[in-house]
Order: sequence, then structure tokens, then C-alpha cells
Amino acid sequence: MSDPETATYRLALLDAYVRMCAFENVPVQIRGYVLGSGLNLARALLGWKGLGDQNRQVVREHLAYLYYYLHALPLCLETLREVRPTPKTQVLREALKSVHQDAFKKEPGPCAAEPLELVAYRCTAVPPEGAMLFDERVFVIQCKESGALAAYTLSSQPLAGQRRYYLFEYLYGQAELLKLYGETKPKAEAVRTAVMTLAKQRLSRNRDARRQAWLIRRMEVELRALKRALDELESERRAP
Repeated sequence: MSDPETATYRLALLDAYVRMCAFENVPVQIRGYVLGSGLNLARALLGWKGLGDQNRQVVREHLAYLYYYLHALPLCLETLREVRPTPKTQVLREALKSVHQDAFKKEPGPCAAEPLELVAYRCTAVPPEGAMLFDERVFVIQCKESGALAAYTLSSQPLAGQRRYYLFEYLYGQAELLKLYGETKPKAEAVRTAVMTLAKQRLSRNRDARRQAWLIRRMEVELRALKRALDELESERRAP
């Protein structure tokens, strides 16, 4: 990315991606594409040595917002610590504080199973009062092949005097309840193992889907070629 004009264009594109994510009525497929593309674009810009300090600040601010929309809240907080405070970053800090996700401790040792890497975080913020969901642990999984990112949370809330526990998946910011643990709090290592197993299963399904899509495209190309050949034969047969 040695061309400054290209960098300027990509900065504008990144800004557009982040602005689009702020709209709740964006279709899920488009939102997923925007978040994934924005994440890869921000990483590419930060990897360019020619990016000036001011633009680097802007890209990191955008990256923090992308992590927030992806529910990778520990990464959002880590990124905020790398930038100087601005009104835009203050909005994010207040948002994290409002959901009691403004303090994390990274747990020892990433868990890797190529091409996936899992990093676990324990939330050290004060739990909320009332029945508000509280993410006690966040597991961030990144795929080295595609750069895709997913977050899983062990969440809890008090109901009828008892705290209940849940496992959520956040894929491109879309939440899905995966498991109900009831009143028994699962051990962190057991949840970590379950999350890695779920992520590997999803990766396998995605690979199968991509292969099927490739086979369908190839079949369509071959069918079009066959149709052209048959049309040519038919034209030759009808020729005087």
C-alpha cells in the first residue's frame, strides 16, 4: 500500500464501514460482510509503515468500534488503551462501563488448534445489579486463514434468587444462545474446551460450504460450455 491515494481511499472506506455498523436495521449478511471487511482493512492499514500518526490514531479508533460491534470487548478495551482520549473514544469507554465490561484480565496461555487461536479473558468489573446479563468470561477466537473473528461468552444473571449461567456465541456481532448451564457454574477450562470444539465444527462447516459453492460454480461454468457446444453443433446441423 505504497500509494498515498490508495491509503486515503481505504481510510474513507473504513470510515464508511464503521458508520454503517451503527445502523441496527442493516441486513445480517451485509453487516457480516462489512464487519469482516472492515476488520481486515483496519489490520492492513495498521500494517502499512507509511501510515502517519494521525491516521494511525483514526484507524485504531475505527478498529476499537469494530471490536465493539463484534462483541470482542476485551480487544476493544485493549485498542482504546493504545490511543489518546478523544470524544469518540470516550463514547466507547462509557458504553463498556454501562454494560460492566470495562476491566478484563487475560487468562494464561492461548489455546491453539490450527488455524484457530483462542484467547480467554476474565471480566474483573463490578457485576451489575438486578437481572442484567453479565459476561463473566469472554473467549475470542481468530482464524489465521481468513482473519475472521468470533467471540463466546460465559454469561450469568440472577433469577429468582439464583444466579444462572449461559454460553453465547457472537458471530459478526449476532448473538446466539448455545447452552443453558442452569444454576451450576461450569469450570472455566470446560467452557474453553467446549468453545474450541464449537469453533472447529463451525470452521469445518464453513469449509464444506465454500467447497460446495466452488463445485456449484464450476458445474455452472461447465454447463454453459456444454450448452455453447451443443448450440454450435445444432447450428452446423441446420446449415445447408
